[in-house]
Amino acid sequence: MKKLISILLAVMLCAGVFAGCSVDIGNDGEGTGDFSGEIDFNAGTDYTDTIKVWVTNNDSELKLMEAFVNAFNQVYPNITVEYQGIDSLTDQLIFNSGLESMCDVFWVTPEYISRYQEYGLIAPLSPIVEADQGFDLENLNEDCVRSCSSDGVLYVMPRDYNQVVMYYNVDMFDAAGVAYPSSEEAMTQDEFVEMLAALKEGLLTSDETNSYGVKYSEGFTNSMDASILWDSLSWPVVKSFGGMIFDDEGNYLDENGNMLFDSEGTYEAMLFAHDLVANQYMGNPGTWSTKDGAQFLLETAPVYLHCRAILSSLTTATSAYHGLSDIGVAPCPDFGDSDTYYVGSGATGYSMYSESEHKTAAWLFLKFIVSERAQEEASKTGNHVPVIESLITDENAEWRKYTTSAFGEQYSNEPFIYRREECFTHVRDFMQYIDASYQSTVFERLQNCYTDCITNVKSTDAAGIETEIKAFISKYAKEMKNYIEAD
Repeated sequence: MKKLISILLAVMLCAGVFAGCSVDIGNDGEGTGDFSGEIDFNAGTDYTDTIKVWVTNNDSELKLMEAFVNAFNQVYPNITVEYQGIDSLTDQLIFNSGLESMCDVFWVTPEYISRYQEYGLIAPLSPIVEADQGFDLENLNEDCVRSCSSDGVLYVMPRDYNQVVMYYNVDMFDAAGVAYPSSEEAMTQDEFVEMLAALKEGLLTSDETNSYGVKYSEGFTNSMDASILWDSLSWPVVKSFGGMIFDDEGNYLDENGNMLFDSEGTYEAMLFAHDLVANQYMGNPGTWSTKDGAQFLLETAPVYLHCRAILSSLTTATSAYHGLSDIGVAPCPDFGDSDTYYVGSGATGYSMYSESEHKTAAWLFLKFIVSERAQEEASKTGNHVPVIESLITDENAEWRKYTTSAFGEQYSNEPFIYRREECFTHVRDFMQYIDASYQSTVFERLQNCYTDCITNVKSTDAAGIETEIKAFISKYAKEMKNYIEAD
């Protein structure tokens, strides 16, 4: 395909169709059509322009963007990059669409691709990649590229490799008298639950205080800080227990015509989440609306499930949080305790606004993001595992060199890439089979199922809990089916 485009471009150039070796790229959601602008693939380091970049408004994201921009301007000094942290980024993108105040590049987590397609906000990058003879994606992690694509079309330039790990507060483990989890082997489900139980028991009887001066016995909230509704947890937990929405062939019904989601595997996953909250091992949905990681940062929960992209925010003191003084990292537990191991994985990255009037500068910025120079500079923030495959495994890569005073004997980089080739799990596993208009809606039904199974189960006996959870699963399975089959 790339060779064919190359030939066509050469012919058109010879015919004088393009001036300055520029090309119009498609944007109808399928990678064909007309862009309202041109991209000059011959633009050099003296290219002059200004672009606006929007990212979600948190310290980690702003720190990463600062590193990318600083490195970019060393190569392209005449391109001004005005970047800004935006609260409620998705709402602002939709609200500002078509306005002069709109950005040119914006941060995207891939599960939102379909929503941005619906509003015509996001430009397909695959046609640009194919037309740019000096650029390809071959050195990038294939799973990350795939997770940033929809129907085989790349929409998000992946900026990093991420998988969920288990962060833990070493001081709180010591106060509870609980052994540290291994950094080399994932805990089984039983080991994990036993650890959470021991942490709860130990901390509720501890007279030691956290850095805020609060006794652990008085400040304890839960054994674990985890947003189970987050796509990097909600879907992998279901998958770990053998639950599914589609099978590997794209089927969503079993041989009896029932939704695959309405299964024993899904029930086991929902019961697992229900029991974690019921036993005060994990917070209920009311806590998920607060700042992500607040319990862990306030030292009222000793365990936190998240990824590398937020590492610096855990150890850096701010006006609100002291920052942890001794942090450990272990692989994400094997929730289903089965023969397979699934962990929330993928990449976030940056996309081009479909109606940007600065597409050449925007493209120069996007492809620079995945250069070795940019990836190494971003890694110096601590919040980054490179998306370049060779850097992921390079023992001398910058992401492995990052350190702070909070890294003691229990800190390890290995959990961030633990069994990565087999554990990679992303909502694109099932979203790829659903019409773009309904992908987010189906995922919301998965989230709603968790919420009901955790919050709205009224029974306290095992039989009643099972009946109610299975009823909720059947309800949301039917709703999923309606959207999957919608025209």
